[in-house]
Amino acid sequence: TYTALGAVLVGAGGAAYAWSHLNGNLKGTDINAVLGKNRPGAGHDGAMNILLLGSDSRAGTHGQYGRGVTGARSDTAMVLHVDK
Repeated sequence: TYTALGAVLVGAGGAAYAWSHLNGNLKGTDINAVLGKNRPGAGHDGAMNILLLGSDSRAGTHGQYGRGVTGARSDTAMVLHVDK
């Protein structure tokens, strides 16, 4: 029983560490502040479109990918439509 309890505790600790590490990689930006005031008005029916961009740097690839590329690049782009 101690072995099973130890395995559960180690597994739970590992899962908690993985969650914390992966969740710490997420960063957000206040899009309204970045875009400024010169923007079209909101839709009349309450629906909205949101542009989602994912960026990726080549850090940590040990030069295997994107040689000579500096900075981050957008590698994912999606438009999310939220209906009223």
